[in-house]
This record gives sequence, C-alpha cells and structure tokens, in this order.
Amino acid sequence: MADLHKAGETVALPLASRNPHGARRLEHSRPASDAPVVAPDIAWASLVGWTAEVYCLGYGGCYFDRTLAALKSKPFVVGIAFDAAKLTSIYPYPLDITLDLIVTENGIQAVRDLA
Repeated sequence: MADLHKAGETVALPLASRNPHGARRLEHSRPASDAPVVAPDIAWASLVGWTAEVYCLGYGGCYFDRTLAALKSKPFVVGIAFDAAKLTSIYPYPLDITLDLIVTENGIQAVRDLA
C-alpha cells in the first residue's frame, strides 16, 4: 500500500469501531479534515477460507459484505488467502457476496463467472 501511495495512487482503509452495544462495525473515517471520501475501484480482502465458487470466509461479522453492499457501485473485489485455506463450501447465507478473484501464494485460484 505504501508503494502504491508513493506512486500517486489513492489508498483507503476501512475503520472497525465498537458501537455502544459492544459489536464491531466498519465505518468510513476521515482522519484529516482535508481527506476526501472515496469509493474504491478495487477492494482487497484478507481471507480465512475460500471456495472455488469465489465465496470466502473473513474474520467474522460480515463487515466486508455489508460495507460492499452499502456502496453505490461495487468495486472489483480480490480475496487474498493461502492455498491450504480452500474449503469445499462455506454454506453461504443470502448476505454473503462472491468475490471477483481469489489469489493465493500459488497465483489466481478462482474467478467469478462474468457471463
């Protein structure tokens, strides 16, 4: 991310915070008064598990799925995982989204059907 930023690319990170009820949620943050609000063209997600159908397991709470669902236009979503984290199924719920691409230490492993 630092290299991309140095090259002139805009890099944005979500903020996980606790609400008054103790649950974590992702929210937009403006760390500096002049920082613009951005909608990503590409989103990267670190994964706990993934499937050939391009579903993933994250770190709980569906924060990533909810954040993407709230965006006006969906970015191209790349999941980053280990090959050993491949699962037969995650038994997806209606809120679960498919990613566009999953990459592991051995390269591209799964691609969403764009047809």
